[in-house]
Amino acid sequence: MHSTENQLLFDPAEAIARACNDHDMLAELIEMFAEAAEEMLAAVEVAVQQGNADEIKITAHSLKGALSTLSTGPAYQLAKSIEHAALAGNVAAAIELFPQFQQTVRAFVTTVVSHLPSKTN
Repeated sequence: MHSTENQLLFDPAEAIARACNDHDMLAELIEMFAEAAEEMLAAVEVAVQQGNADEIKITAHSLKGALSTLSTGPAYQLAKSIEHAALAGNVAAAIELFPQFQQTVRAFVTTVVSHLPSKTN
């Protein structure tokens, strides 16, 4: 993925503002998100595979909230779209969006983790 694409996925300036300009807090938020993201994404995937609109709505909403601590960029917007599709009972739309969402969330995780300062302990 190119640097420009990474900038679209994650805006460090937006993230630090969301962390009240506290770099240590931002690092902690990134670590917590990176640890939870794959499990949260898997929960959305199960709900999508089951075609369960209520579970899609709940799991997409949870992941959207976690994403919002760092960004309102593409991964957040896709979570919002999936959640809204489920709210409208449009499971087909959620199913259609999921592969792009999954790819975007995974790229987002990789990108944000690359912004963590290296630990020298």
